[in-house]
Amino acid sequence: MSYHSVKKSIFYLRKAFFEYHHGLRYIRNKYFFSKKIITLNRVLEKPINRHNLSIHVLVGDRDSVMLLWSLPCL
Repeated sequence: MSYHSVKKSIFYLRKAFFEYHHGLRYIRNKYFFSKKIITLNRVLEKPINRHNLSIHVLVGDRDSVMLLWSLPCL
């Protein structure tokens, strides 16, 4: 790990605990739940419920796990 990635991890950890008051949930999601999402071996699709709605997402490698977290909310 580089200095910047450690610094960024500490920043987000402090933000989760002190600003959002969900530090334990952040740790659980980042280090346990995200590993399960990445190793999931099935299609993450839901049936089409609106035929006139189309969502296109352009995301980089850095934000791909966050995108997968947000998909069940759609």
